[in-house]
Amino acid sequence: VKTNVNFTHLCLHTLLLLSGDIASNPGPKDPCGVCTKGVRNNQKGICCDLCDKWFHIRCIDMDHQTYCNLANSHEYWYCNPCILPCFSDSFFNSTCDSTVGSSGEHEENADDCPSVIPSKGLSIVHLNICSLYSKLDQLSTLMTSNGIDVMTISETHLDSSITDEELHIAGYHLYRLDRNRKGGGVAMYISELYTHSERKDLQQPELEAIFCQIQLPCTKPIIVGSVYRPPSAPAEFYSSLKSSLEIWSQSSPNSELYLLGDFN
Repeated sequence: VKTNVNFTHLCLHTLLLLSGDIASNPGPKDPCGVCTKGVRNNQKGICCDLCDKWFHIRCIDMDHQTYCNLANSHEYWYCNPCILPCFSDSFFNSTCDSTVGSSGEHEENADDCPSVIPSKGLSIVHLNICSLYSKLDQLSTLMTSNGIDVMTISETHLDSSITDEELHIAGYHLYRLDRNRKGGGVAMYISELYTHSERKDLQQPELEAIFCQIQLPCTKPIIVGSVYRPPSAPAEFYSSLKSSLEIWSQSSPNSELYLLGDFN
């Protein structure tokens, strides 16, 4: 008995359509987030726990031992686009609604403001503020309404007569290095959503700067520096900055460093 080939194909096509699991343009099932080629079952690949994108381990320069350690543990892994800081030219991409109340004070919609670690990126901003104390209200509004994670500041114009409590911004921890009320000084506000600490080992006598380390889950440590170089700074400024960078490279080779500031 001869089978009608066209009829057989028609039956197979019908069964496939009835299965309800047919994509009109399937393409690679899990395209790599770097090379866009499919991550096949016989290839070593890893999925980001934030964005759910797959990556060939060769495309992200992950060594075999790290891959095996992650495969045999319950640790989370995040891809670089999900953990790198989001630098922006604008402060006004608001992440939470804000209004002005009847008292004229800035009010925030608590339901829309982030209460957990953001799912992607770390927002880092720098301002040369020329007197932090006199502009604290404006700075607080800027930071909270735009979801800024780390705010580095130069020319704070502070001294010991102004306490940390007077400079407090809800949801942030303040680090500061004062000069005097007439000029200079640096500071850094870091969101309390993150684990952070000051890196005093990176400070140098001739360098007006503070450094802080931020630890995100299952990622390399991120070190942020807030630096101010006055126009009259001596040549020792650069040698001091070089010394800080050398200490960083020797003590924290697996971390990432971001320097922000006013270098004039």
